[in-house]
Amino acid sequence: MVAIALTVVVASCQALPGAGAPRLEGSGWRAVDVGGLAPAAGSEPTAAFDGGRITGSTGCNAYEGGAIVRGSGIEIRGVAMTKIGCVGATGDVEARFIAILGSAVTVAIRTDGFLVLSGSDADLVLRPDPGVGR
Repeated sequence: MVAIALTVVVASCQALPGAGAPRLEGSGWRAVDVGGLAPAAGSEPTAAFDGGRITGSTGCNAYEGGAIVRGSGIEIRGVAMTKIGCVGATGDVEARFIAILGSAVTVAIRTDGFLVLSGSDADLVLRPDPGVGR
């Protein structure tokens, strides 16, 4: 298993005081929309927030890093990821997922309960999944 280090701005587990700060600690999520791409069933990227960390799968590779939420802002740092070659649609979703994760600056939980991480030009939309990260 080869790990690569990425410095990315993304999400947190412990929300600091602030209006509308989502409570992500101990939560698990499965992607339904990755910047307009629909992940294939069984290869959906995931994210779990616990102890100031984000962990999950890109649909192909595992990743982990630090995560901080301040109000509606999010920062993810020091992400390390395995490096398995991903091809086809799964590789496309992985590349888009990592790009959006790395540019995410806001986080919100919609009224339907879905988590939205918004980057510079696209959004990640994830549904709650209590089985992720357990």
